[in-house]
Formats: sequence, C-alpha cells, structure tokens
Amino acid sequence: MRVITGSIKGHRLKTVQNQALRPTSGKVKEALFNILQNEISGSFFLDLYAGTGSIGIEALSRGASHVTFVESNRAILNILRHNLRRSGFEAKATIFGMTALKFLRPMTHSNQRFDILYLDPPYHGSELKKVLPLLVRSDMIKPSSLMIIEHFHKNEMESSIGTLQKRKTYLYGDTSLTVYQMG
Repeated sequence: MRVITGSIKGHRLKTVQNQALRPTSGKVKEALFNILQNEISGSFFLDLYAGTGSIGIEALSRGASHVTFVESNRAILNILRHNLRRSGFEAKATIFGMTALKFLRPMTHSNQRFDILYLDPPYHGSELKKVLPLLVRSDMIKPSSLMIIEHFHKNEMESSIGTLQKRKTYLYGDTSLTVYQMG
C-alpha cells in the first residue's frame, strides 16, 4: 500500500495479512480524500479504528496538522508505529492503543477536538451502535467538524446522529462513505 499524494507521495506503507483487518482500498481512499480536499490542510484528524495507519498518514501527507490514531490490536499497533516512524510523521501523531469505546470515555482523550473524524469499524457487528452515541455526546466534535463513516454498502446509516446530519453517502462497490456535519 502506498501514500497516494502529498509530501510523501508514493511512500510504501507496511501492511499485514490479517483476517480481522480490512484495509481501505486505494479507490475508496482516493475518493475519501477527494471529498475532504478542502478540509485537510491544517486539520486535526481522528482516525478511529486506525489499523496500519494508512488513512491518517495520507491525511498527514496532505497537510493535516495532527492525527490521533486509535487501534486496539497490539500486532497491528506495532505496524502503525513502524509506518509513522518510516514516514517521518511521529511528531504529528498521537497513538492510543485501546478500543474505540475506551477512547471515547471521558478523560481518555484529554478534551481533544477534531476537525475531521474518520471511522472505519468492522463492517459486520454492532460496533457503530455502541460508539456513535458516545462520540456525539463527547466534546470532540466542533460545530464545523466533518465525520465520515466507512461502512458496508448494505448498512443504511441514520439521517442524523445527535446534532450531526447526514450530508451525503458515496458508494464504491461494497463500500460506502457517509458524511455527517452539524445541522
């Protein structure tokens, strides 16, 4: 997997062959950053369910000021750390080695606020139903924040989540990207 564009365009990222990990395809990653192209520069970006870090590292390559990565799998965390070290972005990153649910508990994230929140949970399961209520009740979302959820195309997303309103859903094969913003 490579970084698509930005300051480290073409940089190869280490990946892992793991049944539990479903890396975002290059096509979906490119579409995501086309959606966010005017929002990335100078942003504070949350990569929840970060995996090996390809989305957050792409955001840094494109000019994000800081990315917070949240990943619970220890083996994958080591690859994420390796990718950040090799890309030269360690100083612009914070890594939380814990579940999304634990990260969203008050006091865990030190009152961080994000311009862009990217969620790529497991496609099958109830993870989003547990995480989204905690996320929208947290103080992490600014009035101008965007939240993007990558999900299985057959999973219909709610028209609103707390004060966030669904703006648009983009379809790419079996994957959908749904964008939310304050109403």
